[in-house]
Amino acid sequence: MGNDLKEQAIFNDTLKRAKIEEIEKFPSILPTRPYQDKGISLCLENPAFLIVFDMRCGKTLTAINTACELWRGKAIKRVLVVCPLSAISVWEKQLKEHSTIKYFVGEEGKGLQWEITNYESVRMDKGKAMGKHYDSAIEYCSELPTLLIVDEIHRLKEEKSLQTQGVMALAKLAVRKIGLSGTPFEKSGSDLFSIGKFIHKDLFPIKNQFQFKAFAETEKGAEAIKQRFNGFSYRVTLEEANQFLPDITREVLEIELSDHQESIYKDFIDLMNKSTNTDFAQVITWIMRLNQITAGFIGNDDGEKDELETDRWEEIIGFINESEEKKVVFSPHIYEQKMIIEKLIEAEIPHARILGADSQEIRGKEISNFQNNKDCKVIICSTKIASEAIDLSAGSVVFFTNNIWSRIERKQAEARVMKVGSKKKILIVDLLATRPGGAKTINHYILSKLEKKETTAKGFFNESTEEERNQLLEFLK
Repeated sequence: MGNDLKEQAIFNDTLKRAKIEEIEKFPSILPTRPYQDKGISLCLENPAFLIVFDMRCGKTLTAINTACELWRGKAIKRVLVVCPLSAISVWEKQLKEHSTIKYFVGEEGKGLQWEITNYESVRMDKGKAMGKHYDSAIEYCSELPTLLIVDEIHRLKEEKSLQTQGVMALAKLAVRKIGLSGTPFEKSGSDLFSIGKFIHKDLFPIKNQFQFKAFAETEKGAEAIKQRFNGFSYRVTLEEANQFLPDITREVLEIELSDHQESIYKDFIDLMNKSTNTDFAQVITWIMRLNQITAGFIGNDDGEKDELETDRWEEIIGFINESEEKKVVFSPHIYEQKMIIEKLIEAEIPHARILGADSQEIRGKEISNFQNNKDCKVIICSTKIASEAIDLSAGSVVFFTNNIWSRIERKQAEARVMKVGSKKKILIVDLLATRPGGAKTINHYILSKLEKKETTAKGFFNESTEEERNQLLEFLK
């Protein structure tokens, strides 16, 4: 890394000059928790800081409270939030509920001025605006002292990506910066490079992302990077915040494969037994096909789906109907989402939905319907679309019809119904298909791995030991 004493002295000096003089701390009237109070203090003490709280631990509230204190201390006049498109409405709602000072969104007035935009709108390529709000965001940050809040900052990866270039340009102009993430930072050094540059341009003396990644892959380098980040980030897990979170119960609902499903499942396993190809792509294809069979369909090479005879839909509707609690149903399969909605319509059960094909406006209305309409007892969600930055806290039952191999998305999905400080009991249920005699299926295997590893399918397959890979292949066959 070439981190000699001279480079260290330059880094410390530039960081010291970047600090704003200590501001007076005002007592907060927000219902914050001890770990949030610590996060606020750390953000006030550092001109750039990372709040890495698990989903539903209140990182948005922590950032809003910090902004209010900075404004009271006359350190800032404005706030610019860059977040995923789906999170804009969440920020507007949280501001309305939790700001302790008078504020304005999208206009000037006597109070703290806020602007909320999304990553795509501030994209930039070598100084040229590529997003529709990039130029106005640059002007906004240039005119008055601005706090830049970057939500889901783990999206900053490749330094040459358009959204990373845009955010970095804004970061140079902001007098204060806060990065928020509900996702633990991945091990890859290249993923941490841009986040480090967001904190301070001299946080890492290495200027090249490729060299940085190579350094991060060494034991010495990984430890050095970890130590440097520790001084500018604060991590809180759901387990650590557990005393402030709802009481959670986990259950499994098992449904035996129909004769048709079992026949296809068995034939597919026989086909796998004859194959000598065990590379990553082939194994993931096996997993995907077996998962589809348990979900009542199977895709063919033309992208079409063949329906399988199954009692699955009746069982799901029966579960939804068996109690009055509001339920959030997560499904990773478009076909399965479609079938569940069709059955809900047939049964005349009021419901809402969050699907990939729906516009942001439609999603907002569907969320409001579920949250505020007492007659709407269930919302059907695409796991990929609805696992991030939305509030479904009206629900008290989370039902997973199937799992994709990403523990991060799984945890984010569960967190949609959790609210810090709520005393409501939460039930999380996994639907697992079984074979005749109660034999386990691929559903059980994936769930067991999600409970043990914070990984993706590729990460597990590539980073696991040979013994673990053999166990996976043995289970599949």
